[in-house]
Amino acid sequence: MPRLFPLLLLCLTLLLAACKKDSAEPEPPLEGAWLKVEDVKSIYDPTGKLLDTYTSPNLEGFTWEFTSTSHQLFFTYRGQYTPAGPPLTFKRVGNKLMHDQNGEVAQILTLTQHQLVLFYEKQFPDANGNRTDWRLTFSR
Repeated sequence: MPRLFPLLLLCLTLLLAACKKDSAEPEPPLEGAWLKVEDVKSIYDPTGKLLDTYTSPNLEGFTWEFTSTSHQLFFTYRGQYTPAGPPLTFKRVGNKLMHDQNGEVAQILTLTQHQLVLFYEKQFPDANGNRTDWRLTFSR
């Protein structure tokens, strides 16, 4: 019995050391320049029925530039034939980006060092009440 106690203590020590949590990788920064790779819009009628889907590549070379201060995030977009527009401000809450000017909310589906995917769900109603899901994919 006295020999069993040190063996039990050794097993308990190994078990506790093996269960130590790994340190989580920090999330890459949203700030920086992102090249728009793809733009997918899905149109739904007021009942939620899918009417059409449009996929467009980035023919003009649109770039979105994200910058931040301690209180706000800003983004400016520009293309080969489009001058930079005025910076738009938004707040980031978790995986959501809330635009200050128009109240639109984008969900961050993917944020890695080299890919960003934003998703706007059923916003932008038209005159007929149709709404659009909008998924934007970026790389850097």
